Amino acid sequence: MDLYGQQSKSIPQKIIIIGIEVVFLFISYWILFQEGGEYILYKIGLDHTITPVIRRVIIFLFSVVVFLRMTFMMLYFLKRRIPWEESISVPFAFALYYVGFALLVLRTSNAIDYLDILGVAVFVAGSFLNTFSELQRHQWKKIQQIREGYTPVVYSSIPCT
Repeated sequence: MDLYGQQSKSIPQKIIIIGIEVVFLFISYWILFQEGGEYILYKIGLDHTITPVIRRVIIFLFSVVVFLRMTFMMLYFLKRRIPWEESISVPFAFALYYVGFALLVLRTSNAIDYLDILGVAVFVAGSFLNTFSELQRHQWKKIQQIREGYTPVVYSSIPCT
């Protein structure tokens, strides 16, 4: 399946991907801040510990940032055709982030420490690097020389203006 040779707006697929991801964000919220977490842990036979609210907030904010970055990438950067299979499989891969991490944090009763702060810093830095490099790549693709087949070794040296 040649995805990269075909350009398309793929609006219906993008709506489905974003819609399913929003549902998973609501499920994550239900798990973290309502009775969902306790209900699921009870159903699978695990004890619920008292997770500090700040841990739940951090995990949920991570999910929101991932969702916003993914949505921005799809709506602004992604020009290729999205096959229907991908419009279903991609959101379920992100369900691991949104729902999986929400469930994993429920069994942690430790207060936030320096290792957690380092983790937040790594997440923020990684999000910036990934998004900024995608922006640079997007700008690089717009250059006429590239459209004509010229490929420089490093595209990151081209300033984004």
